Amino acid sequence: MIELPKRTVGGTSLFPLPSAEKPTTVGEAFLLRPGAKVRIKHYEKAPGFWDSDGEMMKYCGRVVTIAKAVRNGYWNIVEDTRPWTWQTEDFEAL
Repeated sequence: MIELPKRTVGGTSLFPLPSAEKPTTVGEAFLLRPGAKVRIKHYEKAPGFWDSDGEMMKYCGRVVTIAKAVRNGYWNIVEDTRPWTWQTEDFEAL
């Protein structure tokens, strides 16, 4: 797992997330925060940490909105009404 530096601005946790289409550099990172629009990565097979029924797969490739940080590196999304958490590495830049 990639360890990303944690930052806060005004009490909101911000995590730099590298763009999947560009080289990962500090200058090309974007901030993952509540309200940010991101795309859920497309997986052929659900990662082991996703739900066992495969229901999270319906979000693959979709643009979603970050709702809140649950804990370091784990997030809820607005579009998801279930209590699932998403890991930072599940997201791609738009």
